[in-house]
Amino acid sequence: MDFPALWASLLAAIGDPGNSPGAFQSPDLPFGDGETYLRWLLAAAIARCVLAELMLRSPGGGTLRGFLDELWARWPGKRLRALARALEAFGMGWEEELPVLEELRSLYLEMHPLALEIASEPPRTLREFWASCDPVAVRAGLEEPNAGERWLVYRGLQRLEGQEERQGERDPLFARLFWQAIRVRCVCYRTVVQRPMTAGLQWFIRFFGRLKPLRQPLRRVRSEVAYGLAGGGEAIAALEVRVGPSDSPFEAAAELRELTESWSRVLGDWPRTASGQEPEFGVVVNLCKSRDPSFRWAGGYPPAFGRLTHAEPDPRDLLRPGGRYSDYFVEQSTLVGATADLLRGVPLALLLVRGLDVATDELGVPTWVFVPLYRFVEQQARLAAVSPAALGAPPLRLTAHVGEDFRHLMEGLRHVFEVVRYLLPRAGGRLGHATALGIAPRIWAESVGSVMMPAEERLWDLVFEWRLYSDYRIPDEMTASVPAGRAESVETQIRQLADQVFGRSLEPCVLAEAHHLLHQLWSTELSPSGGAEAPGLDAFARALDRVDRSQVRSFAQVRRVVREHREDGEVFRRGQQLVDICLTESEIAALQAVQDAMRRCVAARGIVVEVNPSSNLLIGNLLDLRNHPTLRLFPPEPLDGEPPAVPIAVGSDDPLIFSTHLLREYTLLYEAALGAGFPERCVHDWLARIQKTSMDARFTVPWRPSASWMAGKLCRALDDYLQRPLLREPRAARGGRRRRGCSKS
Repeated sequence: MDFPALWASLLAAIGDPGNSPGAFQSPDLPFGDGETYLRWLLAAAIARCVLAELMLRSPGGGTLRGFLDELWARWPGKRLRALARALEAFGMGWEEELPVLEELRSLYLEMHPLALEIASEPPRTLREFWASCDPVAVRAGLEEPNAGERWLVYRGLQRLEGQEERQGERDPLFARLFWQAIRVRCVCYRTVVQRPMTAGLQWFIRFFGRLKPLRQPLRRVRSEVAYGLAGGGEAIAALEVRVGPSDSPFEAAAELRELTESWSRVLGDWPRTASGQEPEFGVVVNLCKSRDPSFRWAGGYPPAFGRLTHAEPDPRDLLRPGGRYSDYFVEQSTLVGATADLLRGVPLALLLVRGLDVATDELGVPTWVFVPLYRFVEQQARLAAVSPAALGAPPLRLTAHVGEDFRHLMEGLRHVFEVVRYLLPRAGGRLGHATALGIAPRIWAESVGSVMMPAEERLWDLVFEWRLYSDYRIPDEMTASVPAGRAESVETQIRQLADQVFGRSLEPCVLAEAHHLLHQLWSTELSPSGGAEAPGLDAFARALDRVDRSQVRSFAQVRRVVREHREDGEVFRRGQQLVDICLTESEIAALQAVQDAMRRCVAARGIVVEVNPSSNLLIGNLLDLRNHPTLRLFPPEPLDGEPPAVPIAVGSDDPLIFSTHLLREYTLLYEAALGAGFPERCVHDWLARIQKTSMDARFTVPWRPSASWMAGKLCRALDDYLQRPLLREPRAARGGRRRRGCSKS
């Protein structure tokens, strides 16, 4: 969605009594806490209603003060006094004089009674959304996109301009309330759209979290909003939307039903693509990494040294049997289990559920936690795909957001390695952003100077590096060339850090085997059951116990390392101590060798890296777009001495938070390539190749014999699964919502 859609949705959502102040709480809010923020939003919404009513009733003149005096005869005195206090406090910016939340919300619902209806039954069509969410649009009878806000601003400016021309008729109260309402809307924009100088995924998580209480009215029209925004108003060939996993298969089915119904309206309202084909549509289920159960990291006050995170095996204030990430794993197992149950119950849903992704806080949860989750969903989707009820729907596709947020560039490369080696299939799949593959190591090192990071993360980085040099349990395409003297240095550092973290010196081969085993506990290669047991708090411990010892080198030592890493609190606390890494020439040479190896591997496997220039610029803190990793990963012209080009696809990421759309992302790449000195004709050809790769790498599939026919069949299949006895008649056929005025008459 874009901001105008969010603003209209907000104007309905703030009237919902179910939206508590806690839902609006976020670090660094412009008005302090969530309740104060909500009170200011309600005051601004009330002021908008009053201003609109004045301009509708007195288009030729009259003052706001006179209009309020007229209300004395029609409104109860208590209600009018509350309105007067709210308007005065809002106009003067007096927070302490604003009425309490319940009083403001009750007052707003008098002016926008549809907000309560929308809370229980969101709009079913995009036209109805625009006509019912904004009380100004309701009162003025407007149905076009953003019409309520545009009407208010246009008429308000027109009125102010007329008062300027007639100097004796100025209305200072109107002007003050009008500009305050505009200010609050601008502040809201700054609250949900990420700004420059806010690098790192923690900032993105903060901005993204602020959207949750505002999106409910958009729920049934998401496909239409996403399609219109993704193409910047132009028809596009395919649309992928990301949804979070549901708690139950029935919740998932209901959400897919809403998305499909909304998509059927896209098929009816939008023209076909330039090639004459119907647009394709698909959903990617997005698992979210979370650093801690209490959301202290997202709240902006994380405890030091990883305390109280999902990684701590024995938190002092919690009971966590099963070791690191055990409770998080159980929670995610429930969510992916709901998705798997849905695919088994409605195999045809594979036409819509096209991918599995993991994103958000990259450093919050390691890859090995997700390997069994991915394998389970992949297996269940494969079984669903062979069912006759699937009508030939292909299996699920896999992707992961990785290599974007890191302390050391080697850490970002290790995360890419773990996803490519253990999470994605042998060929194909996608990587989200993966900027670590394209950042120039020397430029990065010179800009950073030195790095402070937890000792255990540095240890695993070195183990990963050693594996690439030693060809240890990796495919041939991952082998890296060894810079002079680097192998001996890495082995020495591994032994030293192992002594610091595990309390004893360990050989690199033992830690390399532990690293491999940790990611393979649930594989059929090492376990006869392949992780068939039900997951639980002790799932990883049970998986370790059933491993085939003959398949593990130095089994006794490796099992001890894995158990200590997962379950020993002292090992965890020693591993969280910070180490200082100076980025010497040896480090830079190692980064270059490892990066080249990973790029060769990604290119050889045909894995596509999905980039988003706006997102990468903000989260990656790039100096400017001329330094965008895409220009190294897939340059417009071949660069001497560089490894093979990595396939690139362009997406729009989160259009609201990054204030963008797909066409703008291509425009930014075009300007970046020209700014880097590449010829214009070469850049045009380059963008055409990227566009083709983007289409080839899409997860969506055509719906045969026609998209409209298949959308109807999918809706009926989901209705059968949900045991709905009768489809509800569309609201348009029932006359839509009844319009009501902004004030009593």
